[in-house]
Amino acid sequence: MMHRHYVAMGLLMLAAAHCAVAETVWMEPATGMQFVELPKGCFKMGTAKQLPLPSDTQWERIGYTGSISADEGPQHEVCVDRFWIGKFEVRAAEWRMVMDSANAQAEGRNLPAAGMSWEEARAFAERLTASSGGKHKFRLPTEAEWEYACRANSKAEKDKPDRDELKKTAWSQYRIHKPNLVGALQPNAFGLHDMLGNVWEWTADSYEANGYAQHALYNPRVDMETGRRVIRGGSIRTEPEQTRCGKRGHYPAAERLDTIGLRLVREQ
Repeated sequence: MMHRHYVAMGLLMLAAAHCAVAETVWMEPATGMQFVELPKGCFKMGTAKQLPLPSDTQWERIGYTGSISADEGPQHEVCVDRFWIGKFEVRAAEWRMVMDSANAQAEGRNLPAAGMSWEEARAFAERLTASSGGKHKFRLPTEAEWEYACRANSKAEKDKPDRDELKKTAWSQYRIHKPNLVGALQPNAFGLHDMLGNVWEWTADSYEANGYAQHALYNPRVDMETGRRVIRGGSIRTEPEQTRCGKRGHYPAAERLDTIGLRLVREQ
């Protein structure tokens, strides 16, 4: 049963000095989870050119010589409708409130929930929807929504992320070896924390290496029986060169990994 000790606060209008735009934030009344309203918009999704592996990596040592962006093309224009997305990754405490269990591996209250399968992540969204009597619908973000939220109106993504800049916003491999507190680093221009690093985040899309070739212009989503789902954002074990908005990862939908968590979208 969900513990309802958070007070409903409705809509909060926040103008944060470190964000590029004023945020419209809504707080889910049962858990206190905050959602940021993102405007309808279009952007260039994907990576324009093939990126070579950085030197001295684990992949190079095992003889892999492919591109680190092989499945990130073709770069294409995508438009998404207005939606609300979690300001933070779902915390372990929020997971326990909704699921009435601690099967997500993080035990600290403000650590990200992690170690759930894609099916369990989807069930979390469905249970949160049911708790509102259907008044609000929650789900995992599509790949397009996730990348739009991560890029936050940036016109381009550097082929090689600046490590000093990355340190300000992302818990990544060169800094720490276990997930850290949610929201401890700077947010992006949309006011969203930990879009990169900390834990990978499940998305709604099935993984297809050539999925972008199938994308529609408006609100694209790939939903096929591939057995694997897309994860985004990298984790504390991800190399800095791969800790970027365009990076696509994937994992079996029925399996768990201690560095995969989730962030929700609210449709209504």
